Amino acid sequence: MKLSQKYLELFLTEMKSYRRLTVDDMNYYAQNPEVLLEDLREQREKRRLEKEASLLKKSTEDDARRTQLIDQIEELEKNERKSKDEEDAHILEVTSMDLPLDFENMYTLDERASETHTESVSDGLILSLSNLGRVDIEYISAITGKDLKEVIMA
Repeated sequence: MKLSQKYLELFLTEMKSYRRLTVDDMNYYAQNPEVLLEDLREQREKRRLEKEASLLKKSTEDDARRTQLIDQIEELEKNERKSKDEEDAHILEVTSMDLPLDFENMYTLDERASETHTESVSDGLILSLSNLGRVDIEYISAITGKDLKEVIMA
């Protein structure tokens, strides 16, 4: 079997990327074309397997990275939910208007509050600021005769 120029050129092109060919190698392949064809098949198969392995490796890396990102996103969402739940619980705690059963307004017996009386909460606010120098809901409640919930809601 005589080696055609086409096979030789094809083989040389294929082999360039894998290793250097010596003159002895080229002479050997010229004398043994069946070996050349077998080597060409092996080189193509090797390149195909390397490409497949590369794609598989990339796919595996992409899957691992995707899984890692999904885990990070889930962790962030979990922390956000936890933070929101804690914030909601705190808001509920500080805005709860339930008073303890033994709660007693300290201004009910205070002489400053007993001498002063007003009908509206807005007037009570002005009196609180002028008499105490601050907003005191209990004081406003005592001088208006309204309970704390009404004063807060006004």
